[in-house]
Amino acid sequence: EAYIAAVLDRLANGHPITRIDELLPWNFRPSRQPTSVG
Repeated sequence: EAYIAAVLDRLANGHPITRIDELLPWNFRPSRQPTSVG
């Protein structure tokens, strides 16, 4: 769940399509800042 939310957030915030492979589960690195869900 957290992975999907993070990926969708990055896509919505303009993650470049040329770097889409970074969002695959085996390449994904979560941001260092904790996110709050509210």
